[in-house]
Amino acid sequence: MDAAEIFEWIARYVWPFVLMWNVYLFQYAQTSRNQLQEFKLYVARNYTSKQDLEKMLAGFEDRFEKRFEQLFQLINTK
Repeated sequence: MDAAEIFEWIARYVWPFVLMWNVYLFQYAQTSRNQLQEFKLYVARNYTSKQDLEKMLAGFEDRFEKRFEQLFQLINTK
């Protein structure tokens, strides 16, 4: 078997499988990328928005202020 026959054998029998494998991997990567984009969109739509976060932090600040006032009143009464 010389080099030309080896090359022809590879081109006929091996290369189509390599090509099919690469097509499969490309399609799998595209599917994964699409799923990731859909998940990012889902998270962006359904999780905390800026208004929700501001409302949550404002409530936290109010509770914090109330506890500090209680602490200062407790300290001043003794």
